[in-house]
Amino acid sequence: MVFRLMPRPGKAAALSPAGGSDRLSARFGHENGLLPSRLRSPEDALQHSMTPHPPQDTAASQLAPAPILSVSGLWKRFSGVDWVVRDFELSVGEGEILSILGPSGCGKTTLLRLIAGFETPERGEIHNDGKLISRPGWGVPPEQRRLGMVFQEYTLFPHLTSVRQPLGGEYAARREILEQVPFSMGYGVETGLLIDIAEMVGLDRLAQVDLGVRVHRNRPLDELSVQAMEVLHTALRRADIAWLPEWSNVLERPDLDPVHAQVDERPPLATVREYLELRSATS
Repeated sequence: MVFRLMPRPGKAAALSPAGGSDRLSARFGHENGLLPSRLRSPEDALQHSMTPHPPQDTAASQLAPAPILSVSGLWKRFSGVDWVVRDFELSVGEGEILSILGPSGCGKTTLLRLIAGFETPERGEIHNDGKLISRPGWGVPPEQRRLGMVFQEYTLFPHLTSVRQPLGGEYAARREILEQVPFSMGYGVETGLLIDIAEMVGLDRLAQVDLGVRVHRNRPLDELSVQAMEVLHTALRRADIAWLPEWSNVLERPDLDPVHAQVDERPPLATVREYLELRSATS
């Protein structure tokens, strides 16, 4: 879900400078020049900004359906920083699309993180489908909110971007290292090993070797989609992003038969009693 914050002609949006950068400080409503939440497209927003609006009928508004998402009196700041979000309010009805526009640093991402559950407010409350999901010092965990967020920076492991071919399929490691990490049973095996071993020994202990040209046949998209799903499972598991029970590992595609992605993992060999006994007997 995206939210839009736009000033009406002749009025400035309530974005107030604080500490050298803009901070979001606004209430949705007619009185402060911000577009209300009942706009369904940019065309609606333009038409609304050019049309006079009479005071809202209080009696009629009381008959309006309850919002799916509501934010009331929200405040948030970080250590050593002035208020990033100040007394912010909004409501989103079923089927509505909103967005927030504002300069860099005004609090847009912080607001979305508050709604998604990655931050807790200093003041105010957030309700989703009529249920309280966040208040000062408490919040429903993100994975239980049934709210999605696309991060502005979507790299889960930015320290690994220097690895040029993480899915090359050719790797080598010492046995005492491989014994301590789990093995993905699908195409996520290289991704899992890279993340786990880099965390265990440090990225500076990993070496990349040029093995020359490798020629591979092009795989059709119906095969690549399954591989991508298996790699995704492996990465999300290591990023501590819960795969909810209602999310299936069955990939359903138009005009193709459903296919199960292999997302299970074998435990580290160092935790398998039979392996330890066999190694002890042969050493």
